[in-house]
Amino acid sequence: MRGSRFAAVSFDFFNTLVHHQDVRGRGAHIREYFERHGWPCDAWSSSVIDGAFAHCVDQGMPENFADVDPVFRSRITTALLERMGVHVASQVAAEHAESLWNILGPAHFSVFPDVERTLRAVRARGVRLMLISNWHAGLRGFCRALGLDTYFDVIVSSFEAGYEKPDPRIFAIACARLGAPPAQVLHIGDSLIDDVEGARAAGLAGLHLERPRCDLGVVLGYT
Repeated sequence: MRGSRFAAVSFDFFNTLVHHQDVRGRGAHIREYFERHGWPCDAWSSSVIDGAFAHCVDQGMPENFADVDPVFRSRITTALLERMGVHVASQVAAEHAESLWNILGPAHFSVFPDVERTLRAVRARGVRLMLISNWHAGLRGFCRALGLDTYFDVIVSSFEAGYEKPDPRIFAIACARLGAPPAQVLHIGDSLIDDVEGARAAGLAGLHLERPRCDLGVVLGYT
């Protein structure tokens, strides 16, 4: 079986293990939300979400994003509104915090149906697992909320590492934390550049997963 030739297998997160529930990204939903409420806003950029989550790091990130408290929801909502140039009173922001968190947080995502059975099969054969993702702060909290964190020995986000795929340094950091030589690790992801070329530049094997057409278990040989 393909994956069993390696001591460890690493995975990308978005569009490899999880996907937007209705195809559209969080930015589209946020803009529509602001428009419905008549809130003028600045142009959208993916850095808005990155900045909103980064803003909350110093005050403490929840370990599990499935059930965050109102204080955290208000804090990240305020950060989001500021970064989008939306000017509303603090009490208005608090009133909308739960609805906006449902867009920002893990409720916006679903796990592909083949993922958990494949991860269980890989682990059952003694292969260790890593997650390497270009993702904002709080990746582990997303994984816990989506029921994925217990499968992984190492979880590394670009926010935490300070490097984004395809930079080989993020792969090197993950392999060092796992204690596995890069040559013994297979990385799987949906991007030919970020995942396949980035992994190979770092000395890992790289495997392209074409979602949603491909089944992860079939690609790995764990069926």
